[in-house]
Amino acid sequence: MTHQCLVSHLRLSFAAVVLTAAALGAQDNQAAPEFLNLIPEPMVPRALPTPTGPHAVGTVAYHLVDHRRTEDASADPDDLRQVIIQLWYPATPTDASPPARYFPELAPMRGALRTHTDTLPRRIAEDLAVLAAVRGHSVVAPEVARASGGRGFPVVVMSPGGNMSRRYHTALMEEVASHGYLAVSVSHAYVGWDVFPAGGFIKSIDWGLNVDDAAAAMAAEDRLALILVDDVRLVLAHLGVLNASGRFAGRFDLGRMALMGHSRGVLTVARGCQLLAGIDACVAMDVIGPDSGAELDVPWLTLRRASWGEARVEGLRTFLRGNAQGAWVGTVAGASHFTFSDMPLVDPEHYPTEVDPRQGHATVAAAVLGFLRLHLGESAASPDVGAALGTIPGLTLEYVAPGDRDR
Repeated sequence: MTHQCLVSHLRLSFAAVVLTAAALGAQDNQAAPEFLNLIPEPMVPRALPTPTGPHAVGTVAYHLVDHRRTEDASADPDDLRQVIIQLWYPATPTDASPPARYFPELAPMRGALRTHTDTLPRRIAEDLAVLAAVRGHSVVAPEVARASGGRGFPVVVMSPGGNMSRRYHTALMEEVASHGYLAVSVSHAYVGWDVFPAGGFIKSIDWGLNVDDAAAAMAAEDRLALILVDDVRLVLAHLGVLNASGRFAGRFDLGRMALMGHSRGVLTVARGCQLLAGIDACVAMDVIGPDSGAELDVPWLTLRRASWGEARVEGLRTFLRGNAQGAWVGTVAGASHFTFSDMPLVDPEHYPTEVDPRQGHATVAAAVLGFLRLHLGESAASPDVGAALGTIPGLTLEYVAPGDRDR
C-alpha cells in the first residue's frame, strides 16, 4: 500500500463525536480538554500483542494549538500550528473503564479518501478497512497508577513517520506504558495522518524534501525538523500543565525524558536531542537522521532493519560519530521498515516481513525498554548497553565510538 505516493493533504469537515478540544494558548495554564470519537465494535476483532509489564494501561488524547506559531503548510495565513497527542500511562482501571478503540478516527479518514478524485486514495480507503477490526489493551481515561519510590513515571515522547498516524505505534506505546512510563505519541499536522478538530482529515505534504537539489532538500529537511522540535516543546509544556493539577498531578517525572522517532520522526529525535534541555535518551528507528553539523551529547540507540546497503550503514556510522557519548546500533533480523510500527501486526497482507510480526515487535520492544531502563531508571551505575541488550533474540548490536565524521 503506497501511502508515500500521496503528497497532497485532504480535509474533511469534522462533526464526529468529539468532546470539544480547546486550544492551549501561549498564556494558558489550563489543560486542554480530553476528547474521544468512537466507532462501533467490529464483527471480528484482531488483538495487538498483550503488554508484558505489571501495569494496566490507560489512554487519553489531547488536541493542542500553538498560538505562537502560524501553520507554514497552510494557505490560510490565520491557521495556527496544531498537534494531537495520545497518552498511554500506567493505570488502575475499574470494571467500568471502557476499552479504547484502536483507530476511532478511521471512519472520517476513510470518508475523506473515498471522495478523492484519484484512484489510489480510494483504494487505500478500502485497504484501511482492516484497521476497524484491531483491538489494543488500553482502557479509556482510568485513574493513574502511582509510581513506586515517590517519583513520577518517566516520560517517553514518540514522533511517528510521514503518512503515519500516532495510532500506528499503539503496540509499542502500550508495552512501554505497562512497564511504568508515560508514553506519548504525537500527530504532527501535515506530517502524518490524523483527523483534527480544527481542519478535519489532514495528511502529509512533501515539505520540499524530495527535490533534485541536494542543498535545497537538506535545507527543507532542517526547516521541518525545527518545526517538529517546536511541536515537542508545545507537548512538553502541556505535560507540565497536566502534571501540576488534576488526574495526572505529580504522576510524571519530567526530569527523566526520552525522545523516540520512526522514519521521518527521526528528524524530531535528531534535532530535538540537540536543542531540547533535559532529554536523557534518544531512540531512532530505521532512518539515519538529519546531520545539521551540531554535536550530539546524549545516549543514543538506532534500531534498523538488516537490509540497509553498506553505503547507508556507513552514513549512519558517520552521523553517530558526532555523538560525544558514542552510540549504539541494533539491527533487527528480518525486519521491514514498518516492523517498527503496528502495520505488519494489523495488516500483514500489505506490510509483509521476513520475521514473524509478533517476534519483530517483541525484539523492538525489548530493545527500547532495555535502553530506557538504563537511562531513565533509578540506578546511578554506568549503563552497560551491551550487556542489557546483547541477549535479545533477533537483535545484533554495534557500538559506534565518537570520532571524526570525515574519516
